[in-house]
Amino acid sequence: MVVEVKIEGTKELSNALVEALSPVTEALGTLGDRVRIYRQISLLRSIERAKSIAKAEGLKLTEPPLKFLVPYLEDCSLESPDDSTLIEMWARLLVSASTNHKSEQNLFIRILKELTASEAHLFRYIASPETHNHCDTNRHPDDVESDWNTTFVSIALRDAIKSLGGINKLETKNLLSKVEEEFRSHEETAGAIIYYFSIAKGVPGKYPLNSVHSSPRGPIDDDFDPSSIAILKGLGLIGDYQSPEIWLSGYCFNICALFLTGLGARFATTCTDILSENRG
Repeated sequence: MVVEVKIEGTKELSNALVEALSPVTEALGTLGDRVRIYRQISLLRSIERAKSIAKAEGLKLTEPPLKFLVPYLEDCSLESPDDSTLIEMWARLLVSASTNHKSEQNLFIRILKELTASEAHLFRYIASPETHNHCDTNRHPDDVESDWNTTFVSIALRDAIKSLGGINKLETKNLLSKVEEEFRSHEETAGAIIYYFSIAKGVPGKYPLNSVHSSPRGPIDDDFDPSSIAILKGLGLIGDYQSPEIWLSGYCFNICALFLTGLGARFATTCTDILSENRG
């Protein structure tokens, strides 16, 4: 695939910025050159990485439609050349479009344009199998969204409790926290992160309840900006399940989870190495 890197319009941008900021420093006279070089480096790194991926996977790249290629060249060039995570995503999107173009890949350009490194890292954390080594369920990411509903969660809770010997046995031995561990081991599959799990004892409709277990803070609380969660949700890549009160044998369960949507699963397949895809 031959791609000519030619970015126009930086002269006007440079002149406008120099005029606005010239009291700061005369060095901004070279801003246009720096912007142009900066953008071309980002784009070239993405293209070179795409060629490397194609070679490793034995793929032949062909030029994608101009309706894809033009916005790709424009928007990819705005990334930081040092942001390896996003450059990798852009490169894999180019490989996908250059081997099997689909209309949704044009949408992925617009999605990638909105992502910063924070959102890219959060997305990988939710989607990556490496995050989910504790889980022994191999659920396809395309199916994750449909499983996060109250009916399914209630059934999964019942199964977790049953596998541990029943609620009475757990209560007697003060092992109710094991329910969360068992639930996670089956339901926190690649593409889903449980960020809150609590158990309280009481009677439905009568409060306060007696809390007997609550999950500790985790990476979603401490390592990621809440705005990144909101952005991924706004882009339609993840959903947020927040259960109502689920009552089982006198215990009230509350569970909250982030999960890949169907769109998010396809985005992960196309723009990351998390999921395998037959592009040929």
